[in-house]
Amino acid sequence: MASSKVHVECVFDGGERAWLLLDSGANISILDKTLADRLQLELRGGGTGQGAAGGGSFRFAFARAPALSCPGVEIASRAVAVIERKTQGANGHASEGLLGADVFKGFVVDVDYPNKTLTLHDPESFRYFGEGVELPVTFDANDKWELRTTLTLGDRRIGAKVIVDTGSRGTLSLTAPFTAKHGFLEALPRKILGTVGVGIGGEVRHWVGRLSTIEIGPLVLEDVPVTLAPEGVTGTYARSDRDGILGGEILENYRAIFDRSRSRLILEPSSDSAGSFEWDAAGLFLTSEGAAYDVVRVLSVSEATPAETAGVQAGDLIVSVDGRAVSELALDGLRGLLRVPGKTYSLLLDRNGKRIEVTLVTRRLV
Repeated sequence: MASSKVHVECVFDGGERAWLLLDSGANISILDKTLADRLQLELRGGGTGQGAAGGGSFRFAFARAPALSCPGVEIASRAVAVIERKTQGANGHASEGLLGADVFKGFVVDVDYPNKTLTLHDPESFRYFGEGVELPVTFDANDKWELRTTLTLGDRRIGAKVIVDTGSRGTLSLTAPFTAKHGFLEALPRKILGTVGVGIGGEVRHWVGRLSTIEIGPLVLEDVPVTLAPEGVTGTYARSDRDGILGGEILENYRAIFDRSRSRLILEPSSDSAGSFEWDAAGLFLTSEGAAYDVVRVLSVSEATPAETAGVQAGDLIVSVDGRAVSELALDGLRGLLRVPGKTYSLLLDRNGKRIEVTLVTRRLV
């Protein structure tokens, strides 16, 4: 698990190993071009697409991937898309492809986020006897999981149809048409504009605010930070046939069972499911690099935030925090520290080879 996303190591026929990311928002499984080249796949067709997140364009082709085995299950040879992804750094973990809708069609996908396990069940023999909440879902033309939610904005309760996306890091991301229709930006007393992710289409910049509650069936989540797409975005956040995307920072509180054969999503709460939701308290978006993804670089700094006040700049490498090497924390560990408001940290930065020490005092931004 990294960046609230599920990574699983698989082995292709022939012995090639690769980490793949589980992505219910991908309408087909995807392999990186570098992996397709190592597998010596023949590429056919394709063209240019627009990234769902980030809005930029990318080139793609199709290929027939060999069968592969993930822990406990075999996945047959199948058609996949082949693209050049550049999102691993923002996730802080190696991945050379995505397990998409074809996997969710063929199996009951059982993700126990708290215990960090993924199990793929045979749909015909699968039976659920736990105490989780069974939520009815529908599917759009691209096999995306649609779920009904209710959002509280001030004194209004607003229904929303959202896509459940294991490949999305955030809590809930609302589309630009939905945000504008209901006046979210005008109604939120506190909000901040900043980088919230990196998708296949590039950097994603949204507003961030908080909702009083998000209701998912009988589940009520309180004081939740959400992102709101600004006007002028392209890609999935410009679409009016859906209202938002529900991502890993909500799902990671549950054992989430995706049972397409019965058109249901089961969310089984863990002991921490009622915990609080925090957002970045520094004003930074961080990415990682290096073979082990243990070198952390500042991608962007939001205006009027503790990071800007401290003098942190985009492009800086964060070397240590209070004397502790960032390579020990890795990306998720450092993000976790900087989510806690009211903390004072001494950051050692590397700016173009020059070492700089700054003091950063975190605070709740939204």
